Amino acid sequence: MPRCGRRRHGYDRGGGRRRWRHQDFGCFRAELVADMPRVDCPGCSVVVAMAPWTEPGSRFTRDFERECAWLMTVASQKTVSGFPHVAWRTAGDIAHRVAERLKAAIPSPFDHLTLIGVDETSYRKGHTYITVVVDHERHRVI
Repeated sequence: MPRCGRRRHGYDRGGGRRRWRHQDFGCFRAELVADMPRVDCPGCSVVVAMAPWTEPGSRFTRDFERECAWLMTVASQKTVSGFPHVAWRTAGDIAHRVAERLKAAIPSPFDHLTLIGVDETSYRKGHTYITVVVDHERHRVI
């Protein structure tokens, strides 16, 4: 399957052997290794097939990336990079990829808004304001 997601016929077996870093098991480092065929897609040309356990262009499995992203919610990027033994920038790239996947999977609360209400009020002395947006059709705060 190419990046566009459509099923295509195999082109050849020339994609070569690929390796992806997986979650560690105790003190053992785990990798997935597979011979990846190439596929012929009219829109993408001849490309290496996508693996179902990883994102295009990533050298890590989705499970490994989820674990790193979860660690980044409770620790700094530098700490997370030391725990699974990846580079500091790699930990940041992983976090961005996971965030993009989550953003694509979760619908926006602003989709299909047609009737809204907006109210603004001050909650501290001075100029500290809070703005509330309400969807009047679904009766919920956005």
